[in-house]
Amino acid sequence: RDGLVQHRRRIGYAETDARLTQLKGHPETAWLREVSSVPLQQSLRDLQIAFVNFFEHRAAHPTFKQKSRRQSANYTHRGFRFDPLTKTLTVAKIGRLHIRWTRDYLPMPSSVRIIKTTTGKYFVSLVVEIEPLDWPKSGEAVGVDFGLTSFATLSNGEKIDNPHHAERRQHRLTLLQRRVSRKQKGSRRRSVALQRLALLHERIRNARWDALHKFSTNLVKRFDRIYLEKSPHPRPGEKPPPGSRIQRCSDRFSLSFARSEGVTIRKGGRHNRSVFPVEQDVLGLRARRR
Repeated sequence: RDGLVQHRRRIGYAETDARLTQLKGHPETAWLREVSSVPLQQSLRDLQIAFVNFFEHRAAHPTFKQKSRRQSANYTHRGFRFDPLTKTLTVAKIGRLHIRWTRDYLPMPSSVRIIKTTTGKYFVSLVVEIEPLDWPKSGEAVGVDFGLTSFATLSNGEKIDNPHHAERRQHRLTLLQRRVSRKQKGSRRRSVALQRLALLHERIRNARWDALHKFSTNLVKRFDRIYLEKSPHPRPGEKPPPGSRIQRCSDRFSLSFARSEGVTIRKGGRHNRSVFPVEQDVLGLRARRR
């Protein structure tokens, strides 16, 4: 962005890749040669996509990464070797990884991403081609209305309770946050307190995603056509007005509108289901329920 403002020109991937090569020759940044060049180049490609989305008003402005946050490294086929029979993964300049796999059969991946969470856990994500499960057709349709007291209400009268994962752990969250605030910045005890707080946030996030996947899978299995209430959240980078329904949803929902809509649409596409986001007035469920 600075290059666009000062020199009236954009800096693309090719120029940033050339500057990366120059940085490897400087003594201050010689540590860039210690890792594989594949994830470094993929980071530049991700940066290019992020700025294109920002200038085209599809996303917020990219921010700098922090070492204490989630980290990831993406490897294309040039940066790893994988044996589907023995399920052994070898990464450039790292070596063979000892992994506890969650699937019995793994085809040859096109790319591999190594992820480090804020709690210090490592995961490996493989991009592979799989055949979707052919679930039987039911011939039924359903409308889904998201609410405040209950998470969702179906057009057949079925209600999905809000699990309130954060509210049930609010006392523990408040306690750990107070312990973090009382510790001196930069001390070892503060890092331990932050780690415990991050573990609790991770449990809440995992519980939310688990409930979301179970809810979306149940819909896709039971219904052929699904009409979802369109997400009321504003565009990326914008904040909802205070006191609006969007703000109340942001404060009280354990699961967000946008995530529910996105996950259900992706699962419906994989299993040949039709998912339609519609306006609340078109859905017409809230008036009958209240």
